[in-house]
Amino acid sequence: MKRIIPLLLTVILSSFLKAGIVDHDAMYAAYLDNDMAAWGIKLTEYTGTDNLSIEDKVELSNYLYGYIGFVIETEKKQIIEDWITLWETYLDEIEKAEIELSTIHVYRSSIAAYKAKIYPFQVLAHARRSLAELETALEIDPENPLAIGLQGNVKQYVPKMMGGDKSDAVDLYIRAIELFDQNPIPLYRWDRCGMALCLAQAYEKTNQLQKAINSCQEALKNEPRFSYISKIYLPELIEKQAKNRQLNN
Repeated sequence: MKRIIPLLLTVILSSFLKAGIVDHDAMYAAYLDNDMAAWGIKLTEYTGTDNLSIEDKVELSNYLYGYIGFVIETEKKQIIEDWITLWETYLDEIEKAEIELSTIHVYRSSIAAYKAKIYPFQVLAHARRSLAELETALEIDPENPLAIGLQGNVKQYVPKMMGGDKSDAVDLYIRAIELFDQNPIPLYRWDRCGMALCLAQAYEKTNQLQKAINSCQEALKNEPRFSYISKIYLPELIEKQAKNRQLNN
């Protein structure tokens, strides 16, 4: 199936995204600094703004996607529910405008996955919804990097008996990064960095430590300010590799 949004519309949309209420540079810097509290403060400010445009809601949906996924284990259930409810109203409005249709289903897939975490007694129903929404996203746009990256997450974290395959996850993350790089948009800079981290983690989980280290180094070459990789994850990988070598000697 052909992409729903042709190249011209993508260019037009990207120009809107640069002119919205969100300071993309500030949000990106907070992500690189591993400061998601700053995202929460900014999201509260932005979502409280009157007369948000549909383009503003497209932007905010992507940052809500990252923020909720990050804080779901630490924030109170009611706070998460309130953010999800607001996000779903944005998605309904964006869908009515008939833009970003594939990405809307990526977000709905993620919302279902988040609900599976906060409503454990309904986990199977939400898990099925999450997979169905992801399938729809890929049917609409098989080259949506957000959808491909989310498919990589499914392959990496779902048990093998349910379709998981960590080797497939590696290939999917690589493809998602390639697609982000083919059409770089300020809104998705943090998503691209997150995908690079997922790739390194996938290498680690498939016992390819050197490739995980190489992937981290490549990520830092692309974005030297990525503090979680430079200060936490890469040093952990190097230490793990050194211990493995000692055990094997």
